[in-house]
Amino acid sequence: MLSLKSGMILLIGLYVVLAAVAVGTEPMLPARVATHFSVSGVPDGWMSRRAQTISSLGVAAFLVLATSVPLYLARHFSDSTVNLPHREYWLAPERRDATFAHISGIGVMLACLSLVLMISLQILVVRANLRTPVRLPASEGFGLIVAFLAGVGAILFFGFRPFHHLPDTNRLTSAAPPSSLS
Repeated sequence: MLSLKSGMILLIGLYVVLAAVAVGTEPMLPARVATHFSVSGVPDGWMSRRAQTISSLGVAAFLVLATSVPLYLARHFSDSTVNLPHREYWLAPERRDATFAHISGIGVMLACLSLVLMISLQILVVRANLRTPVRLPASEGFGLIVAFLAGVGAILFFGFRPFHHLPDTNRLTSAAPPSSLS
């Protein structure tokens, strides 16, 4: 799991990549950019180049905040509001910090995946707008969504999996959290 420091560095790096792609490709786009597409790939929503760039960066910032901040702030909630298997064990004072560091890492990974999605969407929108006629191949859009959802599922499954099992207390020599949560 990512530490908060390395996760923040990765998040900033991915956001810089998104900004570079969005700003760098803006001049390539027509004045009126197709930004939303039907299931068949036909454009059905439009905005100006500048609005598309600002929208892309704004939505990305919102997704980062929406995916990472709640999981980081969970440490400040009452333990009774935290829904974890074996909650009493994982939120015991000697394991609480490691548990919430792990949960925060899950949030950072979800935020990073959201930024990868936004970078990919930006590239797809540019490619679609450079076609004549403007069209987004359905396979590309669906493939991206499937990959994103698979990534979210994997992060959640593997991120929360350690909480479903209690370590063998006969093998533990200290009250430190298991290495999978440090």
